[in-house]
Amino acid sequence: MRIKAVVEYDGSNFVGYQIQNEGRTIQAEIQKAIEKITRVPTPIVASGRTDALVHAKGQVFHFETTMDLTFAQWKKAINSYLPEDIHILSCEEVPSDFHARYSAIAKHYEYILSLDEYSPIERKYVYQLCRYLNVNSMQKAAKLFVGEHDFRNFCANDEEETKSFVRTITFFEIHSVEKRIHFNLIGNGFLRYEVRMIIGTLIALALGQINEQYILDKLSGKSKDPVPYRAPGEGLYLVDVTYPTTQKDLANYHTHTYRCGHAIGRDEEYVISAINAGYKVLGFSDHMMVPGIDDDIWTRGKGSELPGYLASIESLKKKYEGIIEIHTGLEAEYFPELEEWERSLLKSGQLEYLIFANHYRSFDGHAFAGYYGAGNTSDEDVRKYQEMSLRALKTGLFSYFAHPDLFMAGKLEWTKACEECAYAICRTAKELDIPLEINQGGIRYTIEEGPFDYHERFKYPYFKFWEIVKEVGNKVVIGVDIHDPKEFGHVASKLSYEFAAKMGLKVMSRVPFKKIR
Repeated sequence: MRIKAVVEYDGSNFVGYQIQNEGRTIQAEIQKAIEKITRVPTPIVASGRTDALVHAKGQVFHFETTMDLTFAQWKKAINSYLPEDIHILSCEEVPSDFHARYSAIAKHYEYILSLDEYSPIERKYVYQLCRYLNVNSMQKAAKLFVGEHDFRNFCANDEEETKSFVRTITFFEIHSVEKRIHFNLIGNGFLRYEVRMIIGTLIALALGQINEQYILDKLSGKSKDPVPYRAPGEGLYLVDVTYPTTQKDLANYHTHTYRCGHAIGRDEEYVISAINAGYKVLGFSDHMMVPGIDDDIWTRGKGSELPGYLASIESLKKKYEGIIEIHTGLEAEYFPELEEWERSLLKSGQLEYLIFANHYRSFDGHAFAGYYGAGNTSDEDVRKYQEMSLRALKTGLFSYFAHPDLFMAGKLEWTKACEECAYAICRTAKELDIPLEINQGGIRYTIEEGPFDYHERFKYPYFKFWEIVKEVGNKVVIGVDIHDPKEFGHVASKLSYEFAAKMGLKVMSRVPFKKIR
């Protein structure tokens, strides 16, 4: 059996990823941990090497084993033997022809540079240049690197050891946040030191040491004469690695942001990760931000943050036009006192769509209460869930119903009330032409929390509910329900499509938005 694992590590105290004669390496630490479980030599193969001091948020490796453990058990077991600066994020079984290095089709790197005053706390995680740079000149010159080029002068590879220096950079974005500059590059592969030498060259340009013609000359590939510029390793992060998917025309309309209080990452990070994962459509639908409510922030966003949210997404639409299609929405609860406000957001054009989600039993005008997934859901609660869901669907406000089977996350057994609820939701949704969502979030939670085997029972999607979806003939959409940019590459993505195939459900690639007049 071949296992694919995604690992995050702090590279500060390593001489690099690959095992070396001397010094601490990530590969050695991981192999030692796995061999304590398997009790036999178990070599691992990574997507590529990272150098000394370089970090990874989503490095990928694979290994062979005959041990029969669930993916959650593999993750927990390996992590129990790893040092605190390495952590396994996920494990999954892959076909025998999967190869962490040779199957990869894209890698995403981020480099972080600080112009602020020197900080001893950040010295291992950010390149502290601590001086002014002309960011606009770097942004303009970054376009020169996009596309297929011969990068022999932006790497440390020897001509004897490298068959070809030609690589393709599909995406290169530079932005500043306060006094930090973030460089994001996505390409089909990178040579040794390539990213750091590109960044170093752009820094030299911004300091007035070279001009754009110098870069063009070095990209011509006429002779091997490497640039002398190389940014330090501590500012570099391998963000994630992309592999081929059988799914085409990927779209996700269920994306959260930090404003909800339980998601992380900048809005733009979600866009970049979606592009790297092959998504063509990205809809932002953070939890509703109700005006006048600013203190229930763990579950819903602050009402005062809605204007900033809308402005941010509109800005990203313009910036990434022609690269990825971006839409603006919200994931919204339904209670009668919220209906007119929700309707006004759609009628005014501030939002393109609303996703309906039934998380709570009650709303007192100030806060939501009684989460359905908390583990104490009664049959009476299920009937209440059914009643409010039908009322919401009949308003005509919602383009689809997110995790419609959420009530089963807090139910220990499938009862008559559950069956009646499922039929009522499915029949009403079909009558009103409202798709139902297979939610990847429930699959992620099941994998991460256990303890049952998620091949038999996800928290949600719940098998019996989706058997009724199949019977009724509802339209189906898959939602990532993403709260961290790294989740686009989670094993839950593959499992959600496998679940749909197993249930005989055809997944929509596009969701039409409801028109409100």
